[in-house]
Amino acid sequence: RREIHVLSRLRHPGIVRILDHGADAGLPWYAMELLEGLPLDEHCTRQADADRLREALRLVHSLCAPLAYLHGEGLVHRDLKPANVMVVAGAQPVPVDVGLLQRFGDAGRGSLEVDGGAAGAAHYVAPEQVRGEVPDARADLYAMGVVLYQCLSLVRPFESASLLELIHLIDAGQYVPLAERRPELPPALCAVVARAMARRADERFASTEAFGQALSAQQNTRYRLAEMAAAITVHERFLDSCVDSLMRHELDTATASIAKLSCTELEDHVVDGCLQLFGGYGYMREYPISRFYADSRVQRIYGGTSEIM
Repeated sequence: RREIHVLSRLRHPGIVRILDHGADAGLPWYAMELLEGLPLDEHCTRQADADRLREALRLVHSLCAPLAYLHGEGLVHRDLKPANVMVVAGAQPVPVDVGLLQRFGDAGRGSLEVDGGAAGAAHYVAPEQVRGEVPDARADLYAMGVVLYQCLSLVRPFESASLLELIHLIDAGQYVPLAERRPELPPALCAVVARAMARRADERFASTEAFGQALSAQQNTRYRLAEMAAAITVHERFLDSCVDSLMRHELDTATASIAKLSCTELEDHVVDGCLQLFGGYGYMREYPISRFYADSRVQRIYGGTSEIM
């Protein structure tokens, strides 16, 4: 009843509302607003591979606002998982099944029971919860990291047929890193997921807002890549027209110089921009961007960025 009372007082557009509550034959009940949509995991599964990264980032980032509100009220959700997030009208994620809310510091309510009375779904609970420690907001951030991992890879990081073995894996932090399971993903994004899923709570993001800012940076990456792709497409069309003119013996010196100058400048701009997106990883030779950057730098050295040769 205490949890129902707490839920009924919450007012946020991203949190399902309690419309009424009471008791029948001594048993408490409550009625929530009806949501029409799909669970988060099913929604992500239906996305095309090319759209899954963008959509997963958008949805998990959108979850940060209602979670920040809960944490601001001194509450922890404790049961975040894809099945407990409804994507309403194909756009807005709404956390549901929030009956496991607890206030920070409520002793004895954060442990995972091996006998089946689990405080939250086992695959998504933080290591401190499986150890029986009292969770705080960082336990929800851990669950968000697991959810994002699953949305991006379509598999859960921790899997075992034995609950005891599953608890051991979570407590030890033994899982296949997202960067290994999906090597095509940006290393910076994989680092965000790994930090959210850090075994020690003090190594995770300090707040939901900090986690949301890290996700926003990854969303901005998509916009920057789209901008680069648009510029490349425009220059490809221009270069194709120059080749056609050359084949017809109509290409003049001025147009050829413009093509060389603009395409060379664009190459440097795109390579430099992509190197920044990779951060320190961009200077490691096993990443293609590092080799592209070296080739681009050599061209600038022997020819000059804007020199017409």
